[in-house]
Amino acid sequence: MTVPPAHSASPWQCKPPRLLLDLMKHEIWRMVCLMSTLFKRRAPVVLWIAALNVFLFAVFAGLRLSRPSDGARLQPGTQAYTPDGVIVTPFEGQSSVLLAGDVVTAIEGRSVESWAGYLLCWEPFCSPPERPRWQVGDTVAYTILRDNRPIEVEVTLTRYPLGANLRQDWSSILYALALFAIGVFVFYRRPDETAARLLLLLGSSMVGATTWSLGLQATDLLRPAVFWLHWITTGGVYLLIWIASLHFALVFPNPHRLVQRHRWLLPLIYILPFAAHLATLTITVLTASSIFDWMARMGPDQNLTVLLYLLLSLVALITNYRSQPD
Repeated sequence: MTVPPAHSASPWQCKPPRLLLDLMKHEIWRMVCLMSTLFKRRAPVVLWIAALNVFLFAVFAGLRLSRPSDGARLQPGTQAYTPDGVIVTPFEGQSSVLLAGDVVTAIEGRSVESWAGYLLCWEPFCSPPERPRWQVGDTVAYTILRDNRPIEVEVTLTRYPLGANLRQDWSSILYALALFAIGVFVFYRRPDETAARLLLLLGSSMVGATTWSLGLQATDLLRPAVFWLHWITTGGVYLLIWIASLHFALVFPNPHRLVQRHRWLLPLIYILPFAAHLATLTITVLTASSIFDWMARMGPDQNLTVLLYLLLSLVALITNYRSQPD
């Protein structure tokens, strides 16, 4: 086993062994085979949704790995959007001219807010500025704020640091794959049971929302496809995780008495989160002072929904378990 150097200050000490990476590849391939077998049967709607969740993640990951990287990302779980630009955090172990906390304000002489303003602009509906088609090895001019001082830096693009990404986030990615594998296996064995279908929906949504671990880069503000795929998966697909969890708690091992008495509850738990998210989206679009102000204000409604659905799931599990006959 390779011992890290004594001067290493990285808080992450447990690197995934090569065996773990091979295991992840094996499990992904086995799940693909199982999914293809399931589609040969009469596929229910949940199977198509599960396939779409995984497909969205695969497309995002493919775009991420095929595009060059500046060695930094908008750190997942933090507020990266500011009135001046976007805060970036380099990957651990990556050599980069960018430092943690740098605020990227402009790329190639155009402000990142100006680039972001064209995220909904596609020809022939409008005329966006020419988007650069960078390659690995190209040098890109960044304007950044460092310690509140504007400076110009030249960033050399490299291949996306997948290894560094996995070293930081391998546990969450492996958890999503394991949950998806369980969902696929249970659904394969009992495809007609509601609980099995919900496990598949839950696991596939977890995989779809794993784009959160890959994150966005400053240059993604110039790439509408990457940005909106990330937004859809970390927004809509992520909400499905908690919706499916609550639904599962209400029907396993037997339908909760509330569901038996009020059939309209199940459709409602799917509609409410998306309706609330759409309402928040509309309100923030109408009241935001800038596109970065809008981006910064998106998310609190989702956090409240997740917290509410998590608490309701725990209550439903406990009360449903206590109401089961001995």
